[in-house]
Amino acid sequence: GQVNRYSFVDPVFNLNKKRLREMVKLIEESSQGNLQLHTIEIFSEKIDLETVKHLKKANVVSVETGPQTVNEGTLKNINRYFEREKFSQGVRLLQENGIDVLCDLIVGLPGDNFFKFARSIKFIFNLKPSRVIFSTLHVLPGTALYHEAERFQLKFEKSPPHTVLENYSFSYDELRRAEVMALSLEKEYNLARALS
Repeated sequence: GQVNRYSFVDPVFNLNKKRLREMVKLIEESSQGNLQLHTIEIFSEKIDLETVKHLKKANVVSVETGPQTVNEGTLKNINRYFEREKFSQGVRLLQENGIDVLCDLIVGLPGDNFFKFARSIKFIFNLKPSRVIFSTLHVLPGTALYHEAERFQLKFEKSPPHTVLENYSFSYDELRRAEVMALSLEKEYNLARALS
């Protein structure tokens, strides 16, 4: 059969505008507008009309973005960039131009707890993305969080996939409750969006 959909595995597709323009040109020339590009990873804060036009030229139909968490202390702990207004504006621009947006949150980040995680859920639900994806933190060897495990009292499974068990702000029981809530809300939200 003929390929008509594909995904581009790249940590952040729109990190640099010059690189984005070059990639879009290559994609446009090779696909001749017949191929749909799905779920590229983007920084929502860097989305503007020019970037949206480039994404449309590359026939991008869906993107995946953070925020992982919206809580300030947690963002500092994980060295994550997040600007509430710019993020929201980026999501709106994408949606208004017919590009589906998938928003990610991570359960178990150091600095979060059950109620802070719920606050992040409320934020992304209010944005009305096409889909939400909730996943539990994996403390992978070689990552910054792995090396700072002691600082954040991160306890995690010693064997792969190294799932977090608890940390200084998120007790074991709270974390398990947050996972159950996330699984339930993710299914409910995504089903409702698919049917709308």
